[in-house]
Amino acid sequence: MLFQDPGPSKADIKFRVLGFPVRIHPYFWVMCLFLGGLRNDPGILFIWAAAVLASTLAHELGHTLAMRKFGEDAEVVLHGMGGLAIPTRTRWRRTYDSQILISLAGPAAGFALGAAVVLIAMALGAKLLSGFSSFGLPYIAVDWPKGVLSSNPWAEAYIDYAFNSVLWVTVYWDLMNLMPVYPLDGGQALRAWLEKTRGGRGLTQSLWISVIVGAAIAVMAIAGRGGLWLAVLFGWCAWSSYQAIQALGRPRWARDY
Repeated sequence: MLFQDPGPSKADIKFRVLGFPVRIHPYFWVMCLFLGGLRNDPGILFIWAAAVLASTLAHELGHTLAMRKFGEDAEVVLHGMGGLAIPTRTRWRRTYDSQILISLAGPAAGFALGAAVVLIAMALGAKLLSGFSSFGLPYIAVDWPKGVLSSNPWAEAYIDYAFNSVLWVTVYWDLMNLMPVYPLDGGQALRAWLEKTRGGRGLTQSLWISVIVGAAIAVMAIAGRGGLWLAVLFGWCAWSSYQAIQALGRPRWARDY
């Protein structure tokens, strides 16, 4: 399963943030290398990995802080498909409302980090740019007047890349994460809301929405608007949602076989 904890390894990096255990699996760094385009410049590659780490960690901490608010202990695992906020102890059962808030807290934390980066950049003299990607989602970036950052062109390029890498991951990736596709955060929030408002039909409806939207995004990515990574990610999400729909039609005792 793409979004499951790959399990501990001897190469894991472990630490704590805000009281939450954090474990970074080596596959996380492989993902960073893959998404960074295997660049020849070690400085650029290091900045990209640091930006992905900071942004992904902020996102997962948003989930864990919301879990703590609702009486759950949790840990963070960063792996080859991003990150997970895994409950370790629950004092009471989640409600639909708490599930919605926990799901949305991750992207909200990412957007908050992006806003902080924008404010720092503008305070340093940058200009804010915005537009739409080839995939059709909005993005923001910062542009620096010549000489504002450093008289050294290499340092200026690195600083500019650092700011804009964090903005790309925190804003664009979190917008993608809000798509109504399960098990992304948007899909989980939609599923909880539909189950709350439409009862038993809500689960099936949310899964069909996940199938349709996920397949559409995968097709658009294959057509050149998003790349192989998005095609694999959303194609898998659509397929797993369709399998879940098929499982709902089987007797309960047979659904795990």
